[in-house]
Amino acid sequence: MKPALQITLLIVLFCVLAAVAGWLWWQPDNQPISSAPAPVTHVERPPPGSLQVPGDDHTAEEQRYQAELQARVDGLVRDAASADAAAVAASERKLPTAALPLLQAAITSGNLPSATTRPIGEALGQDAVRLGNALWTQQRMAWYRSHLLDVSEKISDKKPWAAPSRAVVQAAVRLWSNDPRSSGDEDSIIWREANPACKANCTDPLMWLAWGQNLMRWNDTDRGWTAEVATTAQEHMKESDYPLSFKMAADFWAAKAIALNTPVSNANKKKRDQLVDQGKALFAKVIADRDLPRQQIFFLFEVMEGVSPAVYGDRRTLPAALFDELKKSSVDPSVALEVQGKFNTEYAWDARGGGWADSVTQQGWQLFGQRLAKAADALEQAWKLDPTNSDTAASMIDVELGQGQGRDRMELWFSRAMQADPDNYWACSQKLYYLEPKWYGSNEEMLKFGRECLAGGNWDAGIPYILVEAHLRASHYTDGGWQRSEQKAYFDNNPQAWDEISSVYAQYRLHRPRSVGIELEMARVASWSGHWNEANQLFNEVGDAYDTNVYSVEEQKRAREIARRHASASSQPSKF
Repeated sequence: MKPALQITLLIVLFCVLAAVAGWLWWQPDNQPISSAPAPVTHVERPPPGSLQVPGDDHTAEEQRYQAELQARVDGLVRDAASADAAAVAASERKLPTAALPLLQAAITSGNLPSATTRPIGEALGQDAVRLGNALWTQQRMAWYRSHLLDVSEKISDKKPWAAPSRAVVQAAVRLWSNDPRSSGDEDSIIWREANPACKANCTDPLMWLAWGQNLMRWNDTDRGWTAEVATTAQEHMKESDYPLSFKMAADFWAAKAIALNTPVSNANKKKRDQLVDQGKALFAKVIADRDLPRQQIFFLFEVMEGVSPAVYGDRRTLPAALFDELKKSSVDPSVALEVQGKFNTEYAWDARGGGWADSVTQQGWQLFGQRLAKAADALEQAWKLDPTNSDTAASMIDVELGQGQGRDRMELWFSRAMQADPDNYWACSQKLYYLEPKWYGSNEEMLKFGRECLAGGNWDAGIPYILVEAHLRASHYTDGGWQRSEQKAYFDNNPQAWDEISSVYAQYRLHRPRSVGIELEMARVASWSGHWNEANQLFNEVGDAYDTNVYSVEEQKRAREIARRHASASSQPSKF
């Protein structure tokens, strides 16, 4: 056979095989998830800012925490019979918010004498705000457990990929549900555990959905793989027992993945548009579900706001198409107004941009002002309808940041947020940001606020850690202006900074889930402050985990070795 003919036949054969492979890929309804493309090893590279941590089953941590809560409740109940009402109320206020439903269940069980139940009932009545928040959180988390975690468990039961898939799904659900016990390591767990689950032929669509979302955020090296994972998730979610709201999210995320990660073509555009239309068509049924948590509505609009720029080049187009439908539905009007307020806040910052004030155009300032006015109007209406929603008030702090009407206005909304939910860490973080020197405060005002958060003693919500954040943010401000990263110079010859940071962290780590990123941040501050035993201890606890927001891999290895050498020459015990 002539060489030219051989080459021609090889080309034809290659094209046929490619066509068959392509046809098989786009026939998802006729094949299991295990027939998706084989996983690629290079996606195991950690994303910027990742936390490489063991993907342990979070069930053990949750069981430990629940046992701790029950033990504290049992102790209060045991002591209540012999204590006066004031002492019982004081003990009740020291309980974590999450323990209050357990305490309520104890006194309504019918197994306790009235001498015990009466003072506890009075204490809970005086603490109605926290009890209401705890019951609402309990109801919200129960929805995610029954509709996502339990369904996932049925799919993964006794499967060889169950452990890594479970780690991915649990981490993703903590993110999606706004779980108060999230550690901050969730994105990294998803990144680390998804690939092993895939290699073991995982068939849980929710694992693929979580991985696809994760890849769209972090994977910038293999866009084709990101699109394949996202479309695989979408194709198989629609045949699953997962709720419609996640099928809708899967449609939208797949459309975004195609828009951002595949070549521009009529076929890809058609597929993208079909997915958007398919997701939009589910919306009416989604919001008709009266058991749907409001968190899930906020989640869906956040998804739409992320997808719309990729598909339409603008944040507004996709959510606007469904917002009128939301307003006309049976959903609580305050929820629709909060959606509108949060959207217009983000839309305002889109117009302004993230640069310094002198970089904003005249049109940018005009749109910024108009959109913030709409945001403020919507959030104020939402608050009037539901003054128990702490997040509505906290969102107004961000509006005030842009409008700049005055410190008193910010304090008003911060006070409202904390009265509605004393555990609202986000509201505290929003106020701290407002107090940065580049906005309306100073380092001194940030530190003063951080000390107020420490004095409040709400360790279970982690709020005293705001003082640590205040020191870290203060270190960005130098004689040469604001710097992008924390600066060692701030901690040189500043023993008060270390004393406050180490004291807070020593307590914080006893009450909150482990976070590798925080441990490394504390190790770095300890090194900068010359406290080598603490630095060495934390590096050893972290092990091979790393967070590139704190150190590059090589920097961390060097810092760890330096801490080890200095600690071996020190006789001082670690504070932790």
